[in-house]
Amino acid sequence: MEHRWSLRIPIRINVNVIFAEVGESPAVTRDLSLGGVFLEMLGPPRPPKYASVELLFPVGNGEDQTHYQINAGVVRETADGIGLMFRDYDVSTLPMLQQIIVSQDMTTH
Repeated sequence: MEHRWSLRIPIRINVNVIFAEVGESPAVTRDLSLGGVFLEMLGPPRPPKYASVELLFPVGNGEDQTHYQINAGVVRETADGIGLMFRDYDVSTLPMLQQIIVSQDMTTH
């Protein structure tokens, strides 16, 4: 039984995963929702289950590119990636996630 409270959107975005114990690792999103994200890790290191991480999402291109940071925790591990639940969710998180999705949608069309 799944316990998600928001719809997952299939979307591929290159992100960086930062976790204190090891450092920074590249990943790509498989899907994104208001509650979390599933990441395909592109290489080591890989954060373990229950680790707290920071995700850096790029938005925009060239000189206009900025990065949004979202805190998350690893809640699931599979052979091909990790599932994360967003933490410290506040009123700024929803517009940030919407901007990430809209920005990515504009670059793929």
